[in-house]
Amino acid sequence: MTFRKVSEKQMKVLLKFLQGNYWLNSIFLIMAIKMIICYLITQEPLDF
Repeated sequence: MTFRKVSEKQMKVLLKFLQGNYWLNSIFLIMAIKMIICYLITQEPLDF
């Protein structure tokens, strides 16, 4: 599986789980941005 496929699957699950939980959603968004930046810098997928 590619990083993109894994991300899309995780995003769908997490978005379902986080619907209505706005503070959790913003925390997840910050973590996701950090993960994307780290991924762009290192060019390898990171585990949570």
